[in-house]
Amino acid sequence: FTESGTSLAVGSSMGDLAALVLMGPDDVAYIAGVPPDASDPVQELIAVSTSGATAGQEIARVSGLDGSGDSTLIATAAGVMEVGCCGFGERLPVAGASLAMAWVTPTGEPSGVVVPEVHLEYPGDGTTVVVRTAIDAGEQRWTVPAMLAGRDMPAVAAAADGGALVGMYDPIGAPDTPAMLYDLRADGTVDVFAMGEFKYVAAMHPARFVVSHDGEMYVRIALP
Repeated sequence: FTESGTSLAVGSSMGDLAALVLMGPDDVAYIAGVPPDASDPVQELIAVSTSGATAGQEIARVSGLDGSGDSTLIATAAGVMEVGCCGFGERLPVAGASLAMAWVTPTGEPSGVVVPEVHLEYPGDGTTVVVRTAIDAGEQRWTVPAMLAGRDMPAVAAAADGGALVGMYDPIGAPDTPAMLYDLRADGTVDVFAMGEFKYVAAMHPARFVVSHDGEMYVRIALP
């Protein structure tokens, strides 16, 4: 899926009110959206297989998530977590927060897979510490001279090569501030890319590419 660029038609009950939020283990895509008949700002998260006999099929679903646009769905070690908006303390996500959905297999069962994860720490001096935690609990840390936080948590991903990715754009609190992608490398260096018109990061992948959109179209961006 990630290498071939295969296109899949997904039969989602949410129609065009759904969007890709991340790619998880076992070639499973996680898509969030608001049901057409929803009377409250609630969101549902569905898992869709992208390979094998179940490719293109919805294989798992959770309901009752925040659909107001004020929360972020991020990848953690064991699954997808919903991080609320409006204020943050010393760490995002908060340690010990519960999952919205555990990683699932291409047939929809919980996989039990654990992957590297990324969290953000805010020491209070105007910087952000990006922390990548490996499966063996080893940590890699990068200090970024910027506050990587807006109304809600930025998109983050742990790269398979030992690095990390952070996409920063705050369309509510700072819509005129250019969107930036922070590419944190395993050797400790940090590259920063201006995202231009493709400022909305839809999903990040451990293979070091991101899927972004400008409000009308999506584009896959492979990092050098």
